[in-house]
Amino acid sequence: MANVNYAVADNWGSGFVGAMTVPAGSAGLNGWTVEFDAAFDISNIWGAEIVSHVGDHYVIRNLAWNASVPANASASFGFQAEPGSAATSASGFTLNGAGGDPAPVLPALSVADAAVAEGDSGTSDLAFTVSLSAPSATPVTVSYSTAGGTATAGS
Repeated sequence: MANVNYAVADNWGSGFVGAMTVPAGSAGLNGWTVEFDAAFDISNIWGAEIVSHVGDHYVIRNLAWNASVPANASASFGFQAEPGSAATSASGFTLNGAGGDPAPVLPALSVADAAVAEGDSGTSDLAFTVSLSAPSATPVTVSYSTAGGTATAGS
């Protein structure tokens, strides 16, 4: 299988845009995961998702729409990171575990449904359960936010 291709598409000193091409090889890919080491911090990514970032080690995988890559074709993704200048190098690339230890199977995260009765004044607490499908050997982090206007009335 060919190597992952990494290039810096733009560098303005305080940040840069990186581009990676994931080759499918002669067998094609049904899902892909790229791992690499880099001292930069990715702040925005498109065409893939960050599964894990521990220390300088990144694990990045496909999105649903670009998981299947035909034989001799490739998938690509890009990202914005900082700092720029000379801190844009990356090394230790693996594709689906080739070139190093296989990527660990990560647990799935699920959030249980929750409901709260709305009152006429004051605030109400809402508790919900977040579960992992299996124990994880590495730390698991979850980011969440609330958005105004997203609550729906019951029937």
